[in-house]
Amino acid sequence: RDAENAALFDDLAAGSKVTNLHITGVITTPAKYAAGLAAHSHNGAYVDGIHSSVIINSGISGDGTHAGIIGVIEEATTIKNCLFDGQMIGASTDCCGGIVGWCSGNPIVIDGCLIVADIQVDANGSNMIARNPNNAQVSNCYYTTPFADIPAGASQISPEQFPTGEATYLLNGGRTANIGWFQTLGTDEMPVLDATHKTVYRLPDGTYTNEPQSELDKHAGTED
Repeated sequence: RDAENAALFDDLAAGSKVTNLHITGVITTPAKYAAGLAAHSHNGAYVDGIHSSVIINSGISGDGTHAGIIGVIEEATTIKNCLFDGQMIGASTDCCGGIVGWCSGNPIVIDGCLIVADIQVDANGSNMIARNPNNAQVSNCYYTTPFADIPAGASQISPEQFPTGEATYLLNGGRTANIGWFQTLGTDEMPVLDATHKTVYRLPDGTYTNEPQSELDKHAGTED
């Protein structure tokens, strides 16, 4: 696409809600604001459970304001439980964000997001999660490979923390109810955005299980 705003949606209108999508495809553009889900979002937009595997090939020199999920948040928007595992490519492009390209309005909430993407744009002016991060409340966000500036509320995580269930537990902020990330241990190699899979609990010894403590207590001292 030669014009700006190459994304699944050009705009998320005020009050719009987008949940539970897996977005794939390739965007090749010489213009700004390419993103996995939407180029722009407006007041009260709510995004939850978006898995972006989009590949962005950027031909723009300088400020791209591309992002894994939303290019520019114009007004208050909530982004929860999103995964970006695509690519962002463009050696001459800078000023991009792993989840959001630019945060204009506030309050902006970005919670429980995971970036395992291959990001190959210039780190100059870019941010691991969201540019202009002072307008965003970032919490429980994780990435595997550091890129550009890292905001408070985002931390690096290693691939070894995926199969054990630790990453899933951390993305959920230690919660086991009203959560967005799931993992059937022994089957899923990493967290998934699919509620048909199991909840991850943390045991007192620091290991992880799919059984709540109450169920484990029932079987304590017994043989299966």
